[in-house]
Amino acid sequence: MGGNEDQRHVVRRDYLEAFRLLTERDTQFQRRVYVYVACAFIESETWMMKQMALEKASGAAGMPPDEASACREIRYYVRESGVVASAPAFQSFVPGIRFAFRVAYRWHFPGRVWNEHKHDIGWTELRRLYDLRSRLVHPKADETQSVSDAELAEAGRAVRFFVRLTAEFIDPWVRVAEAADALVRSAGELPDTAELRELLAALGDAAASPSVGPEHTPTAAPLP
Repeated sequence: MGGNEDQRHVVRRDYLEAFRLLTERDTQFQRRVYVYVACAFIESETWMMKQMALEKASGAAGMPPDEASACREIRYYVRESGVVASAPAFQSFVPGIRFAFRVAYRWHFPGRVWNEHKHDIGWTELRRLYDLRSRLVHPKADETQSVSDAELAEAGRAVRFFVRLTAEFIDPWVRVAEAADALVRSAGELPDTAELRELLAALGDAAASPSVGPEHTPTAAPLP
């Protein structure tokens, strides 16, 4: 998964850089960039969770074909010539996140039930974050390209909720890794705990910053 890991690191750093730029200069441009990159970060992390589940399943009994296709985000169909072909399969933002966590927990922690936080407002805020991103990347004449203070604050809370879900998934893995022999870790069987903790701390700080949190709503510069 080397290529996927490289992509993951790039998107993580992009998110942190977008957050830094927003805190240094709160303009409508920086707000839009933050929204774009926040969604890319979430999609990148959920994609990697699905690939990790596929990799884990390959060493076990194997993942059911329908679930494996969903992890690969592809669908199969038969061409007019009778040849089976594949095509990208669109997954809605929030259902895709839920599926990624469910499949990751099932294959990495058999018997452990994922705490979905089903009634948490974070799910609603994630959906609104994606709706906001869609509005910005598919501009219509009657829709604003401005990101309001309330929308910015809600975007920050959505990322914070996602980071919390990710931390809950990673934490037992990290604790196992910390207790494991260093030789096992160096063989690539378990994640680099220092890097995971550093990443979670950085992402948590960014998502919880007053600049994008509910406690502070800066006024952005007018649209150029």
